[in-house]
Amino acid sequence: MAKSLFSDLQALIEANVINSDIANNIKNWYEHNKEPVPNRFVLVLGVVGSLLVGLGIVLLVAHNWDELNRITKTIFAFTPLLLAQLIVIYVLVKLFKGDAVTGDVLINDTSIHKLITY
Repeated sequence: MAKSLFSDLQALIEANVINSDIANNIKNWYEHNKEPVPNRFVLVLGVVGSLLVGLGIVLLVAHNWDELNRITKTIFAFTPLLLAQLIVIYVLVKLFKGDAVTGDVLINDTSIHKLITY
């Protein structure tokens, strides 16, 4: 439990706003309902692992780049652009809910405001 909450409970008891039974119930509730602390080591291992896998795929493609034909190279080149456009479409449809239909509306009216509010 936070120290400030504990001191606030003491101040509320002294001011006769709540009694000690209610303060004990509040303390017990906060002690039993603690949120689990995320394990940062698992997060770091996940990030490092995904980076290594991604770099391995890039290395595999880069090593065989000369043997790939022109169509395969073109697909590898335009896939990130296509994925970025799909992400933009998803953001416009799901997050903006159809408000930003044209570019001028997106630039002038909604971009900064909506990006801050979401």
